[in-house]
Amino acid sequence: PICAVAAAMAIGLHVADRIQLRLDTTPVLRAAIEANADILKRETLATDILFGDAGPEATVVKMDEETLKVDLSAVPSAQAAS
Repeated sequence: PICAVAAAMAIGLHVADRIQLRLDTTPVLRAAIEANADILKRETLATDILFGDAGPEATVVKMDEETLKVDLSAVPSAQAAS
């Protein structure tokens, strides 16, 4: 979650803003993320976690032999409330 929080702050989001996470990762990390998706969403205020190409602006995080690319976008207030 710290990576997502830092990325959100870097694009000018506030602590209470809702986000959508886009993750490009290895199968091992994807399984761990999916198993803990509710916690991750709650801790980052993410409305969605999407897997696939995180795009060229993604933040790259290396964990041992695994690589995670993270990108996020703000969720419009009306969509976040639903």
